[in-house]
Amino acid sequence: MRNLHELAKICMNELDTIHIPYNKEVTFTTNTRAKKRAGAIAMKDKSTMSVFEYLIGVIFYELVSMIWFQNILFRCLPEMTYHNSKLILWASLVGSIIFSTIVFKYNKTEWTKAATIIAPYGIFTVIAYYTTVPLVIKNVLIAGVLLSICYSVIKLTRKIKNKKHSGQIIKNRIYRCICVSNCILSTSMLVIMLFIGIKGVFGIALQNSSVIPEAYNVNSKQTINNNIDVIVKLQPNTWDKLNVKEKLDVMQTVANIEVHYLGIPNEVNVGTANLGQYTLGCYEDRTHTAYIDLQHIENGSVYDVLDICCHEVYHCYQHRLVETYSSIDEKSKSLKIYSKVQKYMKEFANYKNGYEDFCSYYNQKCESDAREYAEDAVFDYYQKIEEYADILQ
Repeated sequence: MRNLHELAKICMNELDTIHIPYNKEVTFTTNTRAKKRAGAIAMKDKSTMSVFEYLIGVIFYELVSMIWFQNILFRCLPEMTYHNSKLILWASLVGSIIFSTIVFKYNKTEWTKAATIIAPYGIFTVIAYYTTVPLVIKNVLIAGVLLSICYSVIKLTRKIKNKKHSGQIIKNRIYRCICVSNCILSTSMLVIMLFIGIKGVFGIALQNSSVIPEAYNVNSKQTINNNIDVIVKLQPNTWDKLNVKEKLDVMQTVANIEVHYLGIPNEVNVGTANLGQYTLGCYEDRTHTAYIDLQHIENGSVYDVLDICCHEVYHCYQHRLVETYSSIDEKSKSLKIYSKVQKYMKEFANYKNGYEDFCSYYNQKCESDAREYAEDAVFDYYQKIEEYADILQ
């Protein structure tokens, strides 16, 4: 029995060392192949979810975040139409999903999922708002790039102990650097989006003027002549050279002048917001704020922007008239002077914003009066500018 056992052992050893010809030049033994499998270093899969879970999560949150982005941060890309801008955004979302599925094959985690969702919105925001807040965008992105470089240098310069598989180890490290850098840059872009969008969440203008808004004061010097050094910036050749902040300063000065002329007892704040494809300006009485569409103040005609500002300030005046009308005794409400105000009150109670029926919006008394006032105001400003230019000559 012992002899049979020893014979079997010898046979097994012989089988392990039999050469199996593959071609004329290369032969392998079963022992050698086993050793190669045991010694190889493969790409480490650090995924915490399956491909299906990853894709479902990314698609769901991208669709949800689109609602937030559309209402607060979306604006047309420079020199592009609304339709093309939306098309590019959707293409970016799809491209991000495809790219991340391939690149993050071995690293499907919550971090990479978040980076995939943020990246397309972040890139779109950087391009769309670069001319509006260039300093913030530059500083945040530079900080993100430097942090990514520092991490990559530290990771790639670490000593490799297993020299035999140094090539595969370096590949693993490079892959890790790509994943982490992607997360860092996505976080940087999230900071930019929050900086710009947080104001919109709380109903604050995306950008405000540095000029202090003023209410009516009997002793105020808020007139065109007293602010002519600012008003001359409304000349097209000067206006086009101003940045958004400087344009807002001019419009806030105009608003202060209009408040003085109309005798409005409260200030009117001038700010910018993304008002949508067809809205150039609006007035919110809750915060006494006249909003001018950001895209329009950047690229629109100075005449139109001035008209919008005067138009929205006049809406504030109309609201004060309605308040006054509501506070007087019933006998006085029948006075002819209040006939317009009665109409304003009814229209404000059931205001037509023009999205569903433009004609109903356009023909409202509050809108036609505001248009008429703004048209006269624009004429007055440029007449004063011409008179000032004649004096200088």
